Amino acid sequence: MKAKKTIYLMKYIEKLKSLERLRDTHSKEEKYYLHGDTRIHNFVFYLNKLVGL
Repeated sequence: MKAKKTIYLMKYIEKLKSLERLRDTHSKEEKYYLHGDTRIHNFVFYLNKLVGL
């Protein structure tokens, strides 16, 4: 059981590192983060710009 938790934690840490690299790369550039949630989403626009999801 401890090995499974360790593997899960290692994968989680890798995902966090990937997000940090995305955040830190070209900080002035607009970024889009994708995830595995394929359900219906609401898009929020303000002054013809996407401001929320």
